[in-house]
Amino acid sequence: MRDVFLNTAGIEDFIMEDELLALQPAVDSAHNLLAHKKGPGSEYLGWLDLPETAMT
Repeated sequence: MRDVFLNTAGIEDFIMEDELLALQPAVDSAHNLLAHKKGPGSEYLGWLDLPETAMT
């Protein structure tokens, strides 16, 4: 799976750093569910293997 980065430049007027850091556990949980293809709707995660599977 590719890395996703969040550029937080310019958001300090809208969200405090501690609020943003508080989201990390939810982000980690979502990443884990996607990476292991678990959780609700997991049968629709075939797109995670693209484009590798599209070439075969």
